Amino acid sequence: MCLVRLRDVSLGYDNRPVLEHVSLELGRGEFVALLGPNGAGKTTLLRGMVGLIPAMEGTIEYEFDRATNPIGYVPQRETLDPAFPLTVFEVVLMGTYARVPALRRVGARQRLLATRCLDFVGLGAVAEQRFAALSGGQTQRVLIARALAAEPILIVLDEPTAGVDAEATAPSWTS
Repeated sequence: MCLVRLRDVSLGYDNRPVLEHVSLELGRGEFVALLGPNGAGKTTLLRGMVGLIPAMEGTIEYEFDRATNPIGYVPQRETLDPAFPLTVFEVVLMGTYARVPALRRVGARQRLLATRCLDFVGLGAVAEQRFAALSGGQTQRVLIARALAAEPILIVLDEPTAGVDAEATAPSWTS
């Protein structure tokens, strides 16, 4: 089953294309890696796929309802204003927000899910620390936990292990 289909898509910024005439299909259960030099357009393609930038030409089709099945997205970099004192747990909990009905509070299920996702990336012990105080590698791991907390049908990772030490990138089933 195809999850996302790009048909002759052109993507770019300020009316200037970075990528032109891209066609791609991603199916359920597939693992796809994009390789290429800096500036080749990998991040632009991923941003287009998750809907952060519109297609300049062509179409991007989703075979699922993004409103009820949000895409899990880990950006290449994410910074939050250090004056906004979010904890690590609160950042991960944000991943659950898309599935919480409007005007409803986050419940015990979402809190448990956020805790489990933090534990999965090995950061359960820092849940109450300020997000802004984390190292670059820890920040990436928190963003992965946030994406997982969305319980996505599709997860898109843009350099998710940048700044993460080798031990932290090893699959948890090997340790």
